Amino acid sequence: EQYHGCCYRPDGTICYKGFLCEGAYHGFGKTFVLSGRASFFGHWQNGVKHGEGALLYPSGNHELHGTWCKGVLCGVVTMYDELGRPVYHGEFDGGAPHGQGITYYPNGNSEYAGSWSRGTRTGYGVMFRADGSLEYRGIWNADRREGEGEVFDPIGVLMCAGVFPAPAGRTVKEREVDPVLSAIAVSSFLVDKR
Repeated sequence: EQYHGCCYRPDGTICYKGFLCEGAYHGFGKTFVLSGRASFFGHWQNGVKHGEGALLYPSGNHELHGTWCKGVLCGVVTMYDELGRPVYHGEFDGGAPHGQGITYYPNGNSEYAGSWSRGTRTGYGVMFRADGSLEYRGIWNADRREGEGEVFDPIGVLMCAGVFPAPAGRTVKEREVDPVLSAIAVSSFLVDKR
């Protein structure tokens, strides 16, 4: 049967406050560090994190908010820096980014948006500069540009396209660009970014 209670360390400081079942954390509860500050609050099942919860920095700001499955991060997770700014938002599996996710620069602009596999950029993704301008879009493998892709200059003009990395002894070819279509693409890109 579930009941509300507290658990204490041998020195008498509190380490958990919340629901318990047969002596194990079970239901909503908070864990505490030695100073008495909360370090995690969320749901537990049979003594392990299970369900929605948040880890906290010593400042009290969120370090991470997400879902745990039997003690491992899974589902959608948002990670923050110590100032409370988001650094990653997206899917997690096996304790790492896996699926679709976005990383952020400290100014809040997107850095990378796309596919992840076991913590690395893998699959289709788009890389942005800190000012928000498009830098690269295409295929990634283990955090490297690898496959069909396009590189853009800071104002959105297509600089080159091809297969990355280029095969040995070859370079990525610059694509022939129609100046009228390029101007339309740049104009469209600038409008979309406002």
